[in-house]
Amino acid sequence: MQTILAGRIDTHEHAQQLMAKLRERGVALSDMQPYYLTPPGQHAQFPIGGDQYADPDARDAPKKQAAGAAVGAAAGLVAGSVAAAAVPPLAPVIIAGVTGVGALAGSVAGAVSGTKSAEQSKHDRSAESREGGLMVAVRVTPTTESAVLETLEATGARDIERATGEWRDGHWVDLNPVEPPQRIDES
Repeated sequence: MQTILAGRIDTHEHAQQLMAKLRERGVALSDMQPYYLTPPGQHAQFPIGGDQYADPDARDAPKKQAAGAAVGAAAGLVAGSVAAAAVPPLAPVIIAGVTGVGALAGSVAGAVSGTKSAEQSKHDRSAESREGGLMVAVRVTPTTESAVLETLEATGARDIERATGEWRDGHWVDLNPVEPPQRIDES
């Protein structure tokens, strides 16, 4: 297993400039690889696509949906009972109907409240997953690691991470896009 540093860049031109700077610092072309990383959720880890069996941002939705249905049904039962007093012959139908509508509305509200917003999701996911985009990976040795890191930082690479992986024929062959990255602090 080799040590690999990788950083996100904006354009192919930027990748070429970064790789030229790395070459100037003595890094072999066979130790660099530009690649495109698909965004989270689009890595096709399963036969029907996707990265995971369930969306982690909706983890609390079933519990909140059940609670919402119970609260909605209770509110519907009360409202239905009040409304049924006005038309006693239709009381069972009114109570059942309004209770059902209350349960449905409550379950939808509960399920929605049990999911995270896109902004919350992005914030939570940023530390634990890789954002999609153009990346440059560099196989490093103990003697080249600091120079490569300096070059990545100096050329504006973002989300720089350190990984251990297999490098073969100029490529990082065992990159797992859903594995949480080991980001390097830019302090």
